[in-house]
Amino acid sequence: MAKSEHDDKAPSARDREATVGILIEHFSRDALSLAEFEQRLDASRAAHTKSALDALTKDLRSKEAYSPIEESFGETPLSRDYQIATASDIKETELVTTVMGGVSHKAPLSLARKSTILTVMGGTELDLRGCVLAPGINVIQVFCLMGGVDILVPQGVNLEVGGHALMGGFDHTSDNEGSPDSTEPTLRVKGFVCMGGVSVETRHPGETSGDAKRRREQFKRNKR
Repeated sequence: MAKSEHDDKAPSARDREATVGILIEHFSRDALSLAEFEQRLDASRAAHTKSALDALTKDLRSKEAYSPIEESFGETPLSRDYQIATASDIKETELVTTVMGGVSHKAPLSLARKSTILTVMGGTELDLRGCVLAPGINVIQVFCLMGGVDILVPQGVNLEVGGHALMGGFDHTSDNEGSPDSTEPTLRVKGFVCMGGVSVETRHPGETSGDAKRRREQFKRNKR
């Protein structure tokens, strides 16, 4: 069967978001092994056509009906892009150190209830999309000297950010509006940065920085 023009076009941010949501859902149900999940997740970010992206979940969608992917920025519900573990399954503390180099931590990972990020003359990326969080409050303490720390937060998590900067920046961009949801985990990010930058940003599954910026701009235009 010949491919349609729709199948051969570049996938949208919403397409990637829906694909990653399906992968996370099946991984959480043990329908995918860790190796399969990581392989398909990497492939979803690299897919250049809609048909290549759809092929990653074809066998999964044949087992269970999913709603069609929508390309608009409307009110289509998103799958939860994180898991909530029982308190006993979460480590209490963890230290992430980066000195004169670059480190990227991505799903699948389990965040300790209190994590400390120490970055000196380097860069640290902590991508919490698809991660496991403890119920209640999760704390990330950041100390950054002449470097950069990027923390990507899944949608739906309550976010509290408060840091101090000296000749640097402590930036926060979130989608969450209104009162916090007491049924969801809270991520509290605090710390100190000197001659560097800390960025905390909410992103949907599979989104790049540019995708997130365009989505927020479109959302603002739709609200006018």
